[in-house]
Amino acid sequence: EGTKYHPCCDGYFCPRGLNCMIPCPKGSLCLRATPRPPPKRFPQESSSYWCAPFAYKRRMDLPCGGADTWSIIPQDAFPGVESWKYGSGNMYCPKRYFCPNTTTKLACPRGHYCKQGSVAPQPCPIGSFCPEKTEVPLSNYGGVSADVLLLLLLAIIWFVSKQYSQIMSNITHQDRLRIRWKPFPPRLHVAPKKHH
Repeated sequence: EGTKYHPCCDGYFCPRGLNCMIPCPKGSLCLRATPRPPPKRFPQESSSYWCAPFAYKRRMDLPCGGADTWSIIPQDAFPGVESWKYGSGNMYCPKRYFCPNTTTKLACPRGHYCKQGSVAPQPCPIGSFCPEKTEVPLSNYGGVSADVLLLLLLAIIWFVSKQYSQIMSNITHQDRLRIRWKPFPPRLHVAPKKHH
């Protein structure tokens, strides 16, 4: 009987030349690869397919398997000049996502950020802004400063109002009227006295 080949199971990676599966470490995403066209910088391979996202060439007699290596070394050897829209050539959990286990990929939620290889989303630091699928928190010091100034202004208005109310409650009704109307004294017109 000939040799039977089996694809590497989800959650494991299978290095070339070994007949055993190795559990993928935390922070990775190890799913079955899918056949995709190679990057444009490899025109001679346009008739063949690569296995995404791990970027290895598919054997013509076999379907794509699972992850084969932890990462392409050196990492800048692939994809090089242009990015390959189907994968990065490694099994790290992709940036802007987090992988709570080695077979699940979830979008980074609003108010958090997720770098490549994230197991859980990280809370956005104070003074930063993190919309959904954020890799690096966005600085928002201008907005925070405006909020602080507004709160300070409201606090001053509240304090002055409270002090004014306290002063007004300690004086008589006539004094209150005098204070309120002092800027606007009644206009009296005195007619000149007529001499007969």
